[in-house]
Amino acid sequence: MPTIPTPRPTVLMTRPRAAAERFVESLRSDAPAFGAIYSPLIETVTTGPLPDLNGAGALIFTSGAGVTSYGALGGRSDLPCYTVGATTALAARAAGFGPRSADGDAEALVTMLCSETPPSPLVHIRGTYSRGDVAARLTAAGLPCEEVVIYDQPRQSATPDALTALNGEAPVIVPLFSPRTAGFFSELGMRHGSVHAISMSGAIADEVAHLPLASHVVSDAPTGESMRHAVLRHLRQVTLLEGQKPDG
Repeated sequence: MPTIPTPRPTVLMTRPRAAAERFVESLRSDAPAFGAIYSPLIETVTTGPLPDLNGAGALIFTSGAGVTSYGALGGRSDLPCYTVGATTALAARAAGFGPRSADGDAEALVTMLCSETPPSPLVHIRGTYSRGDVAARLTAAGLPCEEVVIYDQPRQSATPDALTALNGEAPVIVPLFSPRTAGFFSELGMRHGSVHAISMSGAIADEVAHLPLASHVVSDAPTGESMRHAVLRHLRQVTLLEGQKPDG
């Protein structure tokens, strides 16, 4: 009797393409065989303008998109720099900064800055959509902070491949990195129970809590590395379970 091959799990990436590709590449060496589908539900568009930053004490970045857009606008890199997490810090380092990372989320960033004496005034470089009220909270805590919006992230339609995967039979693992993207994902619809979601935070998990998911976990910490480990664990578990299913 011929052996029926076990379907490979698919990792469905909904974040902007460049970041999605880096994340998938980080999985390849440690994961069992899997497919990848790229279907960004948001796109980063640099809008500017960048104001004169003479007199600024330090910059704050809460996303790699902010660093990229700042660089595209010709922003200077000789100012002290604070980032929300390690991934954003890597982008800032590549742009010429010597970043200090909170290695967490907006809450961790605000806590870190309030525990130190950063050069002021601070300038939070961000996009149209931002959570955490970083500038307002720092200013209220006695650390004057200005917001500068230099990019937008308009919604994108799901690709046909993504919709086919969500309504197929093979297992699909969906890492979710932001509440806004998770909200868009929750509207796509799915007709089978083989979709596994991994959320980077509780706020993200809330956006997909109503979906008929096969499984749903929140990463141990709101960091790219924690998400990587969570996806690797899920890939191994799903691959093992699929291999144990009886043929037919």
